[in-house]
Amino acid sequence: MKNMFKTNILFILVIAISNVTFAEEVAAPASEPVTDAEIAYFFGYRFGNALIQGGNGNLTPEAVMKGLQDALQRAQPNLDENRQPAVIAEIQARGEAVRQQQIEQLKDMSEVYLAENRKNEGVLETASGLQYQILEEGSGKSPVATDQVTVHYEGRLINEQVFDSSLARGEPATFGLSQVIPGWTEGLQLIKEGGHVRFFIPPELGYGPGGTQNIPPHAVLVFDVQLIEIVNSEAKAN
Repeated sequence: MKNMFKTNILFILVIAISNVTFAEEVAAPASEPVTDAEIAYFFGYRFGNALIQGGNGNLTPEAVMKGLQDALQRAQPNLDENRQPAVIAEIQARGEAVRQQQIEQLKDMSEVYLAENRKNEGVLETASGLQYQILEEGSGKSPVATDQVTVHYEGRLINEQVFDSSLARGEPATFGLSQVIPGWTEGLQLIKEGGHVRFFIPPELGYGPGGTQNIPPHAVLVFDVQLIEIVNSEAKAN
């Protein structure tokens, strides 16, 4: 029973603590030796934040401390083996409830943002819900959905966090319009070679309710895109 308990709880702790940041950046090592008390506080603070983010912020510190003390003292866990699956299931259920609440909040934020953004001067909207703003008119051809294009771009969230940028890499990207998210496929057909546009891509034309590793669920994607050239001959003249 003891080994099973350690394995299950250790897994939960590792996942929880690894997803909670103590500081935005890791500072350089201190000139003075790190004390055990500092390490203990570091783990305690992180674990406390993990409990809050997992929907367990109402747990009593005394009960948490009792569990920590039993573990550090190598004592037998004061939790019957038959109760462990139920406890773990409840922890997972609370965590999922928090996650779903956060997803709904993100969805609401995106809807509000798009509703306000469409009122801004120069912002146009297509039937699909794609919003865009022409920053600089191009003079060449417009691509079609089967074309390949070369572009420079920067993508960010509505909080201005940049998640991808060919500009930062110092090299433009070339890809087929059929290989990217629907917002790009549609949007790039609205501009000409040499043009510069800002896309406001709603979640359903981006990464939807699932998001990606760097993009949260229901995220509006803001892209500044410069269409450098169309690299095949299927483009149409406007």
